[in-house]
Amino acid sequence: MAQEFQIYVLNLERHPERLINMSKQLDSQGLTWERSVALDALAASNAELEEYTDAVGPIPRMGVGARACTVGHFRIWRRFLESKASVAFILEDDARLTKNFSSFVEIASSYRDDVDILNFNRQNSKGDKKKLVVSRGLSFNNDMFQAQRLLGPHYGTAGYMITRKAAKRLVHEIGRTNLPIDCLLFSPNVSKVSREFQVCQVFPAMVEPNVEAFTTSIQNEVIPKSMSLFHKIKRAYYEINRVPLLLIQVLLRRAEIKVLNFTC
Repeated sequence: MAQEFQIYVLNLERHPERLINMSKQLDSQGLTWERSVALDALAASNAELEEYTDAVGPIPRMGVGARACTVGHFRIWRRFLESKASVAFILEDDARLTKNFSSFVEIASSYRDDVDILNFNRQNSKGDKKKLVVSRGLSFNNDMFQAQRLLGPHYGTAGYMITRKAAKRLVHEIGRTNLPIDCLLFSPNVSKVSREFQVCQVFPAMVEPNVEAFTTSIQNEVIPKSMSLFHKIKRAYYEINRVPLLLIQVLLRRAEIKVLNFTC
């Protein structure tokens, strides 16, 4: 029988303290995992960035940091497909895990035939009330969590589960992207992948970025021309272009606005 799941941690060589952080959390819960070396934006060649990404897309130009991060996820998907596992749990190295994460992965794996991607991250961890728009029509319930179809954007990729079917399509059919990884997977406003795949959000979240202990340089990267009026208008359009549709779905009770919590 094929192994049911595999856990991967995306980690830069120059961030050993983050690897220690993840090792302590995963090992303490008795979980087997693998490290995947992330592509370093400070040393990445243009050929490496172009392996799976294009710089120019529907939103302002992607910086090197966002492109390198995206390439790292594509490489994990490719590595996952070389294994016998049915699903992969992908964690970024600044994640804080819930204390029952080991139980979560066992239960979440059972939904491998029902979803393509299961997002169990809670981004914007500094906010008291993170709200997402999700479908009422597609819902999975158990004693630990509820999962609902994601209808609005949820940025960040600190933790998600992906099936073999979804990974095969991303690596072998789609092959490359001109979107940052979180927009590609979790922003139906701009991503065809996010709209067409069965992408569900877990309530409550099982991981969140540890912003108190670790910082990111991707959001602080200066991207030429990205602050021009044209690009600001373009970005604003993709932030709100589905708002009318989502409001109608909420009014018709086909969707709901739901608070996403995380309890360590």
